[in-house]
Amino acid sequence: MHHIHCPRIPLLFSAVLGLMILFGCNQTTRSRAFYYWKTTYNLTARDGETLDQLGIHTLYIRMFDVIWDKASASPLPTGKISVASNPFAPEVLVPVVFLTQEVMKNMVPSQIPHLARNVVGQIFRQLESFPNASIPQIQMDCDWTPTSKETYFHFLKQIDAEIKTRRKGVALSATIRLHQLRHRRSNGIPPVSRGVLMAYHTTSPTEYSSTNSILDLPTVSGYLRKEEAYPLPLDVAMPVFSWAVQYDDRKQFIRLLRDVGQESVSNNPDWHQESDLLFQASKDTWLNHQRIMSGDLVEFETPTLENLQELSPLLKAHADPKGTVLFFDYHANHIQRITDGNPSKLEAILAAF
Repeated sequence: MHHIHCPRIPLLFSAVLGLMILFGCNQTTRSRAFYYWKTTYNLTARDGETLDQLGIHTLYIRMFDVIWDKASASPLPTGKISVASNPFAPEVLVPVVFLTQEVMKNMVPSQIPHLARNVVGQIFRQLESFPNASIPQIQMDCDWTPTSKETYFHFLKQIDAEIKTRRKGVALSATIRLHQLRHRRSNGIPPVSRGVLMAYHTTSPTEYSSTNSILDLPTVSGYLRKEEAYPLPLDVAMPVFSWAVQYDDRKQFIRLLRDVGQESVSNNPDWHQESDLLFQASKDTWLNHQRIMSGDLVEFETPTLENLQELSPLLKAHADPKGTVLFFDYHANHIQRITDGNPSKLEAILAAF
């Protein structure tokens, strides 16, 4: 890894030196990006300024999902992103398609070519909304397993072939979850150009636990124990999103509550604080238009800037020195919360790579 050499500077200019180290002398060849995962793309010029402040000119945009339709026994696209008129557009765009495990478990080989053709066709139709963006790669996102890997890898090969028929020079990448990294012999290595290691969703929120299901550092550390390099160059993705998890009074999962902050229940007579992040409803009420019954529990799960600072060195050992550091996912509220309204605080995380 190459760093720009910084000469000695008198103590008088130590403050200037600090800024140089943060913003200049720790530069690497890694690029930076955000995932964008909402169903409406409506970034504004102000969002563009925030991204530019962080030196981020690339967005990985979820274009649509593919689910399994039981009625027709076939894959079905859903949740296609809609693009607002005249939004802020990134210089570089990586379209992402999310595919459920059920698709890969239930699809038969004869359905794969048709699905690959439809997926790639739909991607390029949606890219017409971003005529000036550079498209270096297309990404597939699927939590495959040892039992579904054969179908998924066959699908990836078909996707790659379809991309090559439409546009030369566009690579194919895939997301790599922590368990797929750790248990690579049983999960296999996807036939793509590169992967993005997703360092979040460390446990399932559907099972009540005292650990943070978005990012539990001891869990991540266990998955990232040093071993042979992964056979694909890896970009890395860290979480900046948060959610609240609603359980009933027996701690059975009810739903995820998105865009609900802890300030909604703090110092609220309708809620009793059980612990730092856990609150119990003392009467029937509502949160973000969702019904909360008396006795229900709501746990607020959120990574902090300090969590990401601890995560960075764990990921760095696995990251391609010429790859990309990503945050999941872009939302003005996420950036506001994790940086206390100062987006430049994320620079320290990025510079750690």
